[in-house]
Amino acid sequence: MAFDTGPANMVSDALMQRLFGKKFDRGGATAARGQVLDEVVERLLGDAYFSAPPPKSCGREEFGSAFVDRLTKMCKGAAKEDVVATATALTSASIIAAHCRFCWPHLGQRAPLAKATELFVAGGGAKNQTLMRMLREGFAELGVKVATTESAGLAVEAKEAAAFALLGWLTWNGLPGNVPSATGAKRAAVLGKVTYA
Repeated sequence: MAFDTGPANMVSDALMQRLFGKKFDRGGATAARGQVLDEVVERLLGDAYFSAPPPKSCGREEFGSAFVDRLTKMCKGAAKEDVVATATALTSASIIAAHCRFCWPHLGQRAPLAKATELFVAGGGAKNQTLMRMLREGFAELGVKVATTESAGLAVEAKEAAAFALLGWLTWNGLPGNVPSATGAKRAAVLGKVTYA
């Protein structure tokens, strides 16, 4: 099972550029200084994307400039740090909600005897300590341990490189590289093509 749970850092990055002239919230320091507007997070989680079942994928069409405008208006009168904290909380809450709604039932069917669940975080969000704290606190209530891929031996910046290396290896060996249940494809298929010089 694989799907996009929500905006990841897309919204908080856009807010940092818009409100602070910075590319991203380094270490989650800006969000850490703010107060989360819980009512805004709850209202945004009511958007159709979050309850739509997988397979699903999102991008700037759902969480781009128009979404950032909407979130900013909903936070009217709040400090800039509060807006970034709210966007960070939305990311955390969307991941936790997706786990509860889609992943936990899937795991229950596939591994009913599992005694523990781990969530590995990769990418830029793994370096955002405020986001990581929110994830750890939220998942602790569910008995899920949260760690970065570093603890499993994969640098957080290397997730896409590792994924493409795996896809290349699968193609080289004539093995399917897609997961139809994740992509919505009709069948498993060998991806790409090896062309010799």
